[in-house]
Amino acid sequence: MPQINRTHYSPKDIDVRISEIYDGIYRISGFNEIFGITFNQFLIDDEQPMLVHTGPIGMYKKIEEKVKEVIPLHKLTYVAFLHSK
Repeated sequence: MPQINRTHYSPKDIDVRISEIYDGIYRISGFNEIFGITFNQFLIDDEQPMLVHTGPIGMYKKIEEKVKEVIPLHKLTYVAFLHSK
């Protein structure tokens, strides 16, 4: 396993998927083979849509595209950050 430090972000070639897990609730996920973990974000499509967690910086563009499959990005009202350093 590679050494982890603050400058290491997730590879940009992770395959990111979206699936509706309940009415209006979506799981956006990508499996990182290097670390053997799945990064998960949740999109709640409601009157004031919320993205729960943004994922690693290297996956931002792919996560953004998955959100856009459900709602226009400008409609996103809240973003919940669950991890910080």
